[in-house]
Amino acid sequence: MKTGDSGVTPAGLSVGIDRADIKTWLARFASVKIGDEEIKNGLLRIGETEAKNFDVLIGADFFMAHHVYVANSQNRIYFTYNGGPVFNVRTSEPAAKPEDRAPK
Repeated sequence: MKTGDSGVTPAGLSVGIDRADIKTWLARFASVKIGDEEIKNGLLRIGETEAKNFDVLIGADFFMAHHVYVANSQNRIYFTYNGGPVFNVRTSEPAAKPEDRAPK
């Protein structure tokens, strides 16, 4: 999905890993699958970034809804659903307001 596609709507600014403002959009995906878990018809926040080391950045909302175990010795991550919204997207406000961000 691209930011210019039909049904994708502007959603304000978010703060990236490098603390730069990132324009974000909301988009509905038919299916999102992570491991054996599949979420259908999920509304996700997407953004454009210059980062080159990853394709997807999973937010804190996903980690709040799961128990997560990182097995460094196996080079694997295990997770189980704990309850609550997996992708908690607020449609009425930006992902981050300037006053909520840490200073650069």
